Amino acid sequence: WEQDLMTLKVANDGILKDYHSRQQQKQQDVSKDEHENDNSSDTEDLDDDKYKSEYSEKPKEQAFERIGHYLLRNSQANMPSSSPLRGGTFDLLALLTTQESVHRLLRRRYDSDNKSNNDDVSSEWLRDFYIDRVERFFDGSGPHGRADDFLEELLLTPPAFITKSSSSQIGLTDPLRIAEEILDLRGQICLEWSEIMGKTKTEHMEVRKVLLDQQMLKWGQPSASSNTDGSTTSSSTETIASNPEDGGNVLSSEASFQ
Repeated sequence: WEQDLMTLKVANDGILKDYHSRQQQKQQDVSKDEHENDNSSDTEDLDDDKYKSEYSEKPKEQAFERIGHYLLRNSQANMPSSSPLRGGTFDLLALLTTQESVHRLLRRRYDSDNKSNNDDVSSEWLRDFYIDRVERFFDGSGPHGRADDFLEELLLTPPAFITKSSSSQIGLTDPLRIAEEILDLRGQICLEWSEIMGKTKTEHMEVRKVLLDQQMLKWGQPSASSNTDGSTTSSSTETIASNPEDGGNVLSSEASFQ
């Protein structure tokens, strides 16, 4: 997961750059079409094929290139022993980091002492936007890419003036700015969680050592860290229950589970 979180961060950092590039290209295409229409004759007969191509249903607009799973597959190619379930866990990481970033952003905005009218309205809009989609994108099982679906829908939502439900305040919502804040937070979360995952093996080493000592006692072979009276010494902060029936279970570990 440590490596996959960094892969997710690379994909995350490229989303806004690709979005702005696509929007710029879209504007250029619109300007080009307008220029061609101005130069065309007003009396020119419409060609049936041209008419159908211009007014037929267009494919769904894509806000950005979804490169997360491409990067993951490249990473898997260099790791022959990679789990076949890695794609699913990677998608789960994308969902969890996206949801956590939305939660952090909402908490930060509601806890801020320097909120403008627009911030209040925008925070309420984001809360409603998230609640309306939480079941579809974040709850239960579903197809891969739901985190990107959520971000894409947010990026493609146009700004609007709305009225705050608890008052008559009117403010402007800016979905693009909200998406920028969410992506920035998601990048920070990827770094935080990757650092935590990197420490997991070290932090669990003492827990495994104590568990091994208890198993050795159960088999009647005290380990090197056991005293002559059968008790076990350990410098860690774990709490052990020496149950003669199961050989002792680790009940808590401040180092590993806090």
